[in-house]
Parts: sequence; C-alpha cells; structure tokens
Amino acid sequence: KLAMKKVDLVKQSKKETESTLNEIRILCSFENQFICGYEEAFISDDNKSLFIIMEFMGGGDLHSKLKQCQ
Repeated sequence: KLAMKKVDLVKQSKKETESTLNEIRILCSFENQFICGYEEAFISDDNKSLFIIMEFMGGGDLHSKLKQCQ
C-alpha cells in the first residue's frame, strides 16, 4: 500500500521549499525498516503543490503516538 502527501508550495517560503526538497532527497537515499519507504515525488503542473508518494504506515501519525505516551 502507498500513501500520498500533498504539500502546498504557495504557503511556503522559498527557503522552506528548498528544505522540503532536500528532505526528499535525503529520504530517498535511506533504506531502513524504521523509516517510511519513499517511492517518488512530483510537483503539480501549476507548480503550486508537491506530492510525495510513500509506503503506507498504518496505525496513525507519529505526533499522535507521542501524545499517547505522555
């Protein structure tokens, strides 16, 4: 199963967009059982959105899990 994350580039500064793209480059270079698998990323035709395709990880998001542990 795969999951798609949409990032609104319009709301990001140029620096934030560059950081996001660098993070994707780093993510795609890792292969580890504890890191969500990266498949691909692409920018919409109108350059307003970035889509990141990753391995689906069931069970909710990390933020929610951390709050449960508090």
